[in-house]
Amino acid sequence: MDNNGLEKRILEEIEEYLESEESFGDTAMLCINPETKEIAVVDGEDLSAEDMDNSEKDYYDIIELLEMDPEKGNWYPDMEAIKEVAKEY
Repeated sequence: MDNNGLEKRILEEIEEYLESEESFGDTAMLCINPETKEIAVVDGEDLSAEDMDNSEKDYYDIIELLEMDPEKGNWYPDMEAIKEVAKEY
């Protein structure tokens, strides 16, 4: 999967998260498997620091991949942050 494909998948996961963010705790994480490029949003409250340290997956705080529209108060994907994450793969 190239960077554009990975960016698109990350964006899709973030958009799905935004549609149902009440289903996640305050510590939602974007999880990426570096080998398979499988991407998912997981509830960080279900993961311990030890789980994340010993995992073969990479985790990113979802809030770091979002921006807030100050006028509307809505969250939306931060495309620059998404591009930076995709570059790592």
